[in-house]
Amino acid sequence: MDKVITNDESFTLFCKDYDEHYHSTSDGAKSETLKKHILPALRFHKDTPKIIALDICFGLGYNSIYLQHLAKDKQLFIYSPEKNLPLMQELINFTYPKDFNTKILKELIMQKSYKDKNCSLELYIGNAREYILLLKQRGIELNLVFQDAFSPNKNKELWTFEYFKSLYQITSKDCLITTYSQNSSMLYSAFLAGFYSFSLTQKDTRTSTLLCKNPKKLQDIFQNDIKAIDLPHKIKCNKNLKGLYD
Repeated sequence: MDKVITNDESFTLFCKDYDEHYHSTSDGAKSETLKKHILPALRFHKDTPKIIALDICFGLGYNSIYLQHLAKDKQLFIYSPEKNLPLMQELINFTYPKDFNTKILKELIMQKSYKDKNCSLELYIGNAREYILLLKQRGIELNLVFQDAFSPNKNKELWTFEYFKSLYQITSKDCLITTYSQNSSMLYSAFLAGFYSFSLTQKDTRTSTLLCKNPKKLQDIFQNDIKAIDLPHKIKCNKNLKGLYD
């Protein structure tokens, strides 16, 4: 396991299967986690007592573990698929930031679940698309999704219209989807599935994307920090733009 140090001095890994790093080396593994996922999610759900989150995919565990760490005032239910079982076993010896709870990680790896008085975390070893179907069958309704799969160019099956449609079916009206990607074909696919998209600008990190069903709530909370992405206009101006499909 070859660790890669990122610009904020936290570590990530390079995945040979997808020919990409798990995190942006320029933004930093921890910084990207916090600024593009955790902090926007907690800002959006400031007045939400219970967060039911899907972390696509578990990877090195940054998103799930930092959500547990920073949302102790809420009731958390976190569901996360990961198909790379050998990776899970190697993470025992990975170097994490000092405030990363490795005890939770180790229990997850051994038991595939973790639970305390505020948080329930489920790790599913297998295909993410199949897991979403299982969550739907269990009647689980999400209000948060960390859309943090490898890029649409490398991991297309987790960015298609059909994929986003499956997310639409298991998310609440006040759901937030956070993602680093601004890929136009991905945005088109999410738009066709029923989601509104906004670009989020923050200091010291690259622009990221927020997706939702309730744009008014998002705009009321983030105000000038976000800008609506006008997909109908983008589609009209770019006749060659196509969505991603299975």
